[in-house]
Amino acid sequence: MNVGNPYLTQADGGYRVLVPDAYRIGQTITLFVKRKGWAIATPVGGKVQLSKEFTSDIVLSPEASSEFLSPAQLGKLLESLPEKLKNQIKPDGKEGEADPTQVVREYATDHGLPEREVSVKVEELVKQYEQSGDLEKQCLASIYRKDLKQAAARCQQSATRKVDVLKKKRQEVESLSKSQFKSDRSVGPSFAQQFGGIIRVSTPGKATPTQLEEARRQLIKLTEEVVGEFKTTGDTHYANYQFDQALKAYTEGLSNVEKNELPTLWADLQWLIGMANWQIGIRTKDAAIQEHLSEAVNSYREAQRIYGKGEFPEAWAAIENNLGTVLRDQGTRTGGEAGTRLLAQAVAAYREALTVRTKEALPQQWAGTQNNLAKAALSLEDWPTAAESSRHVLTLYPDYDEAYQRAHLVYHERLFAYASAFEVTTHWLDRHPEDVPAQANFAEAHLTTGHFAEAERRLEQLLKKPDLDSTSSVGLRIVDMVTALALKKAAAVPQKLQELRTLVSQQPETFQAGWSFDGTAHYVQTEQVFARYRPWLMKLFAVVKAKDGAALLAALDRVQAGFTP
Repeated sequence: MNVGNPYLTQADGGYRVLVPDAYRIGQTITLFVKRKGWAIATPVGGKVQLSKEFTSDIVLSPEASSEFLSPAQLGKLLESLPEKLKNQIKPDGKEGEADPTQVVREYATDHGLPEREVSVKVEELVKQYEQSGDLEKQCLASIYRKDLKQAAARCQQSATRKVDVLKKKRQEVESLSKSQFKSDRSVGPSFAQQFGGIIRVSTPGKATPTQLEEARRQLIKLTEEVVGEFKTTGDTHYANYQFDQALKAYTEGLSNVEKNELPTLWADLQWLIGMANWQIGIRTKDAAIQEHLSEAVNSYREAQRIYGKGEFPEAWAAIENNLGTVLRDQGTRTGGEAGTRLLAQAVAAYREALTVRTKEALPQQWAGTQNNLAKAALSLEDWPTAAESSRHVLTLYPDYDEAYQRAHLVYHERLFAYASAFEVTTHWLDRHPEDVPAQANFAEAHLTTGHFAEAERRLEQLLKKPDLDSTSSVGLRIVDMVTALALKKAAAVPQKLQELRTLVSQQPETFQAGWSFDGTAHYVQTEQVFARYRPWLMKLFAVVKAKDGAALLAALDRVQAGFTP
């Protein structure tokens, strides 16, 4: 048997899986087998119950097999809805936006199954669940129908009904355990001495080891059920942007599991409590922000007491990534030196996560953490890290606009690495040739890499576009004037200034240019070709900082009056 080898088995196809001590006998665990084009058919969902002499036959089927259209498999799909709907949460999202049918479509795509057939069979199963007397099934059916409030209420009701049963079972186990310790008693010393030692006599009513073991198994199973239903309740609230209600459900679930009894289940709830507090923290105001974000940090660290890096590297790294995000949000909201320290801690947490989340082992998670690291580094003004991490993201997700925009901005406006800005935009436009903002970036990058004639050509084309927005038009017209001076066409500048003034005069009073010229201004300061016009160009760049249209026009008038060809 092989231990820890993910690629090879013995001749009989067997593996030995080392189960961390944090798992308990009787607990349900999930097995995963990574083989492209195949998935676990049996046991359903890969879920098995640990026993002392645990063995399990795992049956793989081709992902497109009809096996994955069975009621059992689709039942697992419905069970996964609350967790997967949480992945649809958006910073600006709102109640009622969850889309369970998207999860079904993804299931069909992942398994290479006809989407229509999957949807029909899921619909049939949902109707059965709706007619069932099982509250848990009714809950899942309501989730599929997008009635998340009713779903959460049914799951909560189901869990609450079982809490008293769980308490009684825990008392039963405690009673049986005590009975074991009292099991034997010694007879009087004088009698015992006749036999040269102590004689033990069984006590009537003593629990046998088998009885105690079975009671403990039942307790674990019941605990998993109750906590699982509170978790489903919380997940459903979470997916519906009811984060305070989610926190309440997760906390109630935590109150029904002992840390030493089921450590991983306890840690899972701490993890969820951290997530709920984070969501509340980034959406609330004043002191409540720090209160919830601090609670999120505490909960994540509690979860890591169980999910250590040694035995649970992927879980540990996932929590470390989440911890970094909370610290980043806390830092940006705190500000000052304290905020800087928190941002530095966030960067450190992301870097720790990346010791496990490598590109080779976990590429998607690696890219996600690199993206988070780039955001934290940007807030910390750690420009090299922000640029490097953004480019890392683009290697895996070359169409991710946010990463591209961030990379170009940092290279061009902060690091003044004009060649790198030019390169990253070249790759972007290869895939997105119609992206007008990227075309604008590229025109400016041609200027700052000394390709003046090509910059002039591109600017001329862009300024003729009828759908060019006013902000971009203002910025590009200023770049166009800089380019004209680079090409020694100063005589053309007065006309360009007048065209810019006409454009601004047509804008509403609240108009702001919103264009950064830090990169181009630095280029102008360092290139000899601009020596004569540097003071005037610095005033031209400052025009875009005007607070409204009137101030912008006044600034343009001053600049226009001060220009000498």
